[in-house]
Amino acid sequence: MDSRENKATIKTGEFMKKLGTLLLTLVLAFTLCACDTEKKEAVKTVDAFYSALEEGSARKAQNYMSDDLQSSLSSLTASIQSIEDMADQYGAEDETKNKLNDAFASVIKLCVKSHKVNKTEKVSSSQYKVTVDVEMLDPDDISNALSTLDMNSFMTDISDQVMEKYSSEGEKAAQDFVMSSMADWISKNYTSALSALSYSHETVTVTVENQNGAWLITDMDQ
Repeated sequence: MDSRENKATIKTGEFMKKLGTLLLTLVLAFTLCACDTEKKEAVKTVDAFYSALEEGSARKAQNYMSDDLQSSLSSLTASIQSIEDMADQYGAEDETKNKLNDAFASVIKLCVKSHKVNKTEKVSSSQYKVTVDVEMLDPDDISNALSTLDMNSFMTDISDQVMEKYSSEGEKAAQDFVMSSMADWISKNYTSALSALSYSHETVTVTVENQNGAWLITDMDQ
């Protein structure tokens, strides 16, 4: 092998080494990018969940929870749905339906005041544990505060006005008046009851998993 062939062989070898190093670097970079993307998606899910509650939307928050965990909000969303169904049954005006939605949103907003993601720990490529500091009302305090409210007394208080509406404007107007008054009552009394409570700072460990391509909250440990 002459010197020229020898030099060409050396250069080819060096080139192959550089190419191998480059390919290895790219593989590592892609791996790191993939891990970073997974982490961001997990944090994004947790952030979106708490942001939805802070906005007053229990239904939106449920979208970020696994089917098994959604039961923790099912009683709340079922209550909202039952009143919305009643509004539809009574033929309530759109304005009245909007008042009901706003009333529930104002109540839910009070339950979770703020949140901040503190730490993210990778368990596997499809599971992360996200630690969140949450400023929120204690669930037991919420339950106790709302249990003191008497919806029956509200109905008694407006009964004369309902009959007056019925006599002067008809059944539909009377029913819409009931739903509109209910929205005002919920907004006023629920807000008053919850506003009297003190917020606590809780550290919540949220488990987020990739299920069929969607990152969902599967567990919450307070």
